[in-house]
Amino acid sequence: MVSKAIKKTPPKPAIKDRRSRSRRNKSPIKAVSAVSSIIHTCHRRLIKIFSKFARIGTPQNKKKKNKYAYQILPKTSTPTSARRSLFPAAGNRPLPPQTSPVKPTIFLDLDETLVHSKPDPPPEKYDFIVRPVIDGVKVDFYVLKRPYVDEFLEILSKKFEIVVFTAGIEEYASLVLSRLDRKSAISHRLYRDSCREIEGKFVKDLGDLGRELKRVVIVDDNPNSYVLQPENAIPIVPFTDDVCDAELRRLVEFFDGYCDGVEDLRDAIKARAVWFGINLPFNESHGPPSSALKWTSNVVDSLSKDEANATLSLVAFTAWFIWKARNDSIFRHTPVNPLETMSKVMYAHSEYSISLVIPSVHMDNHPTNDVASVWKAPDCSSFKANCDVAIRPDSSIGMAAVVLRDWKGKVVDGITKSLHVSSPLHGELFAIREACLLIEALGLKGMEIESDNKEAIHLSVYELVPPWCIAALVLDIR
Repeated sequence: MVSKAIKKTPPKPAIKDRRSRSRRNKSPIKAVSAVSSIIHTCHRRLIKIFSKFARIGTPQNKKKKNKYAYQILPKTSTPTSARRSLFPAAGNRPLPPQTSPVKPTIFLDLDETLVHSKPDPPPEKYDFIVRPVIDGVKVDFYVLKRPYVDEFLEILSKKFEIVVFTAGIEEYASLVLSRLDRKSAISHRLYRDSCREIEGKFVKDLGDLGRELKRVVIVDDNPNSYVLQPENAIPIVPFTDDVCDAELRRLVEFFDGYCDGVEDLRDAIKARAVWFGINLPFNESHGPPSSALKWTSNVVDSLSKDEANATLSLVAFTAWFIWKARNDSIFRHTPVNPLETMSKVMYAHSEYSISLVIPSVHMDNHPTNDVASVWKAPDCSSFKANCDVAIRPDSSIGMAAVVLRDWKGKVVDGITKSLHVSSPLHGELFAIREACLLIEALGLKGMEIESDNKEAIHLSVYELVPPWCIAALVLDIR
């Protein structure tokens, strides 16, 4: 007999019993958990839906598919490098490479070199007005161009790279240059942020601008600007309002006539400092000469016989001492000192000129005192001023004295002053000038001035060319 296994299932409770049991077992915690699970599920499904939308709207990169289907941007530079590019260090911004490496470079100052400007009130003479905004305020500047500046820029731009290097701020200088440079003769512009500040002064360092120093010249009226490279500098007289100013015309003649073929422009600057630093007459109407001989011939032809003789002797002394300085530099490696060369030229020429007028004069800055001097009275009703100077040995410190007496020998007045001098002749001339000032202050007439230095007397009386270092004193006395 085969038996069949029957699986018995427990009887289902009645509906009424189940409802009452579910009410007994369901707690508030389980209800909150269920709701949280539903919200989480909905959130996850919403994320999937929006991810599909993002993949549809984002362009695909065919070369390289990334996992998330959005474009990866390239990495940017660090904040430090970004700041360096936005705010470069002052004085460390080299110029772009030259378009014509054959051209030397001339750095030109702006204010008092090419133009002169002033704020309100307006002057009587000006060429144009610029209105920069400085610290949020608009300021009017009235600009007067230096005579011959337009021709100066146009002529030199053909042979030189012209760079205006100013210590002025860009807000002001850029407006002036835009009005000044109508023909685009200026290659580059450098402003105050390209200067170096040394001891409170703006210095223009030419060594960091990407140009060879031997092919660089700077023209500036402020010596502080080129203190780092003085051998590359050509000083210029500051311009304010002189309509007869001819400085730029002279510079054109120098650059256009004397710098062709010069390998090192610093040598040409040294020669110019000597040649044009002395009182040689220069006839500008002839234009730039092709040689020193032609220039000398042009000058001599325009002078009288006496003036021509004096000029020729000065030219000869100048050429001789330039030649000696050149030989000392090449063979003895002695640095060229233009001021010292000028001094030698002027002293030698002065000695030569005096010897022509008074052949018996013995040139000596230190007169002998072997014979006691006796005071000689002046003419009746007149006065005499005796001058003398004493200088400490091995020193430039001295004392000048002036004694004023009448024809009877009675002391009327006197004066003493301490001074710093470069030579006994300098001191004697200083004393003579003090005597002249004293006489002028007292309003005296019929005066005589006596000094024991013959050269000082001759330079004061005769129309001789004095050495450059005492030229101002001699002109004041005359």
